[in-house]
Amino acid sequence: MLKVGITGEAGSGKSFVSSVLRDCFNIPVIDSDSVTRGLMQPGNKVFDDVVSEFGTKFLDGDGFLDRQKLAALVFNDETMLRKLNSLTHPATIAEIFRISRELEGSGHGLTVIESALALDAGYDGFCDEFWYVYAPETDRVNRLLKARGWSIEKISSVISSQRSEAYFRENCSEVINNPDGTDKSDIAFQIINILERKHIDIISNC
Repeated sequence: MLKVGITGEAGSGKSFVSSVLRDCFNIPVIDSDSVTRGLMQPGNKVFDDVVSEFGTKFLDGDGFLDRQKLAALVFNDETMLRKLNSLTHPATIAEIFRISRELEGSGHGLTVIESALALDAGYDGFCDEFWYVYAPETDRVNRLLKARGWSIEKISSVISSQRSEAYFRENCSEVINNPDGTDKSDIAFQIINILERKHIDIISNC
């Protein structure tokens, strides 16, 4: 089973591409953000570690971690971000590895792990290769404005903190182009071409 890391900058459309892989090709998709959110729920060690490190002031009225409040804390504080990542990243990687191992006997020819940090956070330990989802910066900015409601200042800060297009292209074996106007059939066509080159027989439902 080929294990592929789907990665790219914020607003490139990684989740859209992952949804096409899942819905059109029935390919299992592991979303690293969802895994981390699950680990940060009460009853998990990551939850206990984060509360111990950052304090109960980051809990909401129902006793759950206030992720937005935490994000605001670490957004412009590299030291706090490193602390938070040191508590969440190792557990996330271990859980993704566990899930991917379970899928090995499922009969799927391909499993996808979606993460913006796939190239820098140890995902090469279980990913065989990485695919880069590309969109022009202007399109990424527009998507982040519309979909997430971020300010231009926040978008600029996020983009400047991420790896360059050249870095993604250099370290990924495949590129999926996803500019504005790209629809599900466009992405499916690109995926089919990639899979054909790799001699992976998967039927598209789209």
